[in-house]
Amino acid sequence: MSETSEVNELGQSSTSHKVEHREYRIATPGVLGGVEFNLTLSIHPKTGTVSGFGEVSHPSVHLDKPHFTKLNGDATPLCVMGESECNNLIVATGYPVMPGSWDPRFGPGPALLPNVELRLLVNSQYDGIVATYTYYTEDHTPVQMENIPVQTI
Repeated sequence: MSETSEVNELGQSSTSHKVEHREYRIATPGVLGGVEFNLTLSIHPKTGTVSGFGEVSHPSVHLDKPHFTKLNGDATPLCVMGESECNNLIVATGYPVMPGSWDPRFGPGPALLPNVELRLLVNSQYDGIVATYTYYTEDHTPVQMENIPVQTI
């Protein structure tokens, strides 16, 4: 479903119905066995809402199995005076992915603590630039990763 789009004064597409689907890999280049965060996100430019799934893996240390998360958040224009194009800041919080479905007859379900907090800077075409994120280990110890390059897949 593609429409003709116009770019507004903020450098954003003014298409009202087109949802952007992007895949990102957040990893430090050249570091074997380092932390890698793979994301699949859907971004609605008109409303600024973001949702998707992610997987944090760190094979050489304390994440012996992948760390899956369901992300929800917002995309906000981030403009710098003198620049011709604005970037977008995606801020999202991830929660553990629950296997199966919860039967509503048994109440609202378990209260889940967030397992990922993401700050992702993308350009006006939603190509990745840089990210800072925190993921939580199984004992809920925070591990913060700052200014990691983002590759759009």
